[in-house]
Amino acid sequence: MDGTRQQQTRITNDDPARVLDATDIVRLIGDVVQLKPKGREHVCLCPFHDDRNPSMYVVPNKQIFYCFVCGAGGNAFEFVKRYHNMNFREALEMLAERAGITLTPWQGKSQSTDTTETPGVDRADIAHANQQALTFFRGILNHKEHGTTARNIIENRGISSEMVETFLIGAAPDKFDGLEQWAKKKGHDLSHFEAAGLLKCREDGSHYDALRHRLIFPILDQMGRAIAFGGRILNPDDVPKYLNSPETPLFAKGSTLYGLWQARTALRDTRHAIVTEGYTDVIACHQAGICNVVASLGTALTQRHAQVLRRMVDRVTLLFDGDEAGQRAADRAADVFFAEPIDVRIAVIEDGNDPDDLLKGERGVEAFHALIEAADDATAFRITRLSQKLTANDHATGSMARTQIIEQEAIRLVELGLNTLSPMRRQTMIRHLARLAGVDERAVCTEIVHAERRLREARARAAQHAQDGSEALIADHPPVSVGPLPSADWLLGCLLIEPKLAAEHTPEGEDNASWAPSLAQVGDALQKSAYGSDPLKAIRARVATALTEGRGESVSEMLLTCEDEAQRRALTALATRVELETAGDKDRLQTLFHDVARQCAREKHSEHTTSRDADAIARQLEAIGERHRALGGDPLAVARKAPG
Repeated sequence: MDGTRQQQTRITNDDPARVLDATDIVRLIGDVVQLKPKGREHVCLCPFHDDRNPSMYVVPNKQIFYCFVCGAGGNAFEFVKRYHNMNFREALEMLAERAGITLTPWQGKSQSTDTTETPGVDRADIAHANQQALTFFRGILNHKEHGTTARNIIENRGISSEMVETFLIGAAPDKFDGLEQWAKKKGHDLSHFEAAGLLKCREDGSHYDALRHRLIFPILDQMGRAIAFGGRILNPDDVPKYLNSPETPLFAKGSTLYGLWQARTALRDTRHAIVTEGYTDVIACHQAGICNVVASLGTALTQRHAQVLRRMVDRVTLLFDGDEAGQRAADRAADVFFAEPIDVRIAVIEDGNDPDDLLKGERGVEAFHALIEAADDATAFRITRLSQKLTANDHATGSMARTQIIEQEAIRLVELGLNTLSPMRRQTMIRHLARLAGVDERAVCTEIVHAERRLREARARAAQHAQDGSEALIADHPPVSVGPLPSADWLLGCLLIEPKLAAEHTPEGEDNASWAPSLAQVGDALQKSAYGSDPLKAIRARVATALTEGRGESVSEMLLTCEDEAQRRALTALATRVELETAGDKDRLQTLFHDVARQCAREKHSEHTTSRDADAIARQLEAIGERHRALGGDPLAVARKAPG
């Protein structure tokens, strides 16, 4: 039994039900993914696979979600477990805290299938260590002696006390064992702090602080938990200038954005994200009232960053410093966002300034907004940079060097996903390349076709040697069939949405406009249906048994007690399909239920008639055989007279 199932079977009180009742799944998912209303439901890009067209439905009426592409689905617990990589107990605790619910005291230790470098330490231990470290760093900032330098830096940079509180800024003392000694005094397990990257281990087994004499910027996840820390030097002679926590089971630099928690409301309201390069840039923007700003963590933007953003907003503006490092970062970012189906713009601050300098300038916020509004479309930015490169090297139109550079750019665009762009965007890129090369667009198209063929061949060869199957993103969670459903499955889905339907029946045999199936008919239809995957068969049997006992179970109730993941996904998929089919209307649901029940009855009658006809035919064939044996095979022959 896996960790999730252990957690679910241990909790025998009503805590999960209380937490679910207090959780709005639309708000929960809407905090991390951009939801758009569609009828009574909401749709979004699924965060569990590389979704480019909204395929995940959120059904408020039943507090469930389901993706019709990758098969991910379930209730709020299932979403939190998948999205935040938690086990059931951690998801329960997180949602309880979010809803302000006090859970029943629990003495067990969270079970997790995750592993860390430190044996016996799980994600809950690391999260607790981070939270304790946050308390320590915040205390040091306010310490009369150890926080003096950090407070002076904050004041000199013009960071307000409100921003210090909003971003939970702290400080690390100028000591090798400040955090270690504090943790020991509090009775904390040092191995947890080591697993979180807050303490380093010497060869003799002793520990020392990883962050020393630094201004501390806690890095929060999308739930507001401290998952890592960034430290900026307080002494100009120290190196490096910035130092981040190492990656842990809670923290991945390539998919984490600084300030995302603080920016969540502004991102949801504006549908626009501004991405800067550093902690202080984000803080300066928020202090100026520009709160839809986040930053990467001292590393280049990645495809995972792009995926996080495009699920939350419709537009992204990448803001970079005007120095050479900023230009290179802009070029890399243009590559990352090239094939993303989102409006991406790139703004570069001239004169070597950063956002903080710009906001403190004469025009301040006005200049900042003007820069954002004038940002170049990512395609235009790319072409401009290519043109600047050709001009700087004085490559004349038609020269071999110019042609080679443009050919290399065409190959790079193919690698970045040129063939996945919309026809208009693809044609725009081809037109620009042809103009710069001084050739007909057909020549560029030919070069692109050749590059695409070479890329396909290279990927095919690589696929033959791949052993880990890491590209099979959806294979681990195959979706339930979205094709035509048999009557018995529609019947089952109706009961999952409204169990009381089975109790609203008339006696068997009545045939009028108000006819409704009897409990016996419904149970028989579910028991006898042989269609579908094993999860659906098991669910039918469970519902049929409940009917015979005079009770019903809704999809919400079943999800709480169902331990098999495949069954939970099948439950969610079926309930979602019925909800979409009936648009949440009770009358339509009842009509569908009666229609499919009648169809089940007709199918049963047809099977009985077919079986009866088959028996009659068998008896006729047996009689023919008897005559054949007695009279011979020729029906025209005259029977011989018996001897004697």
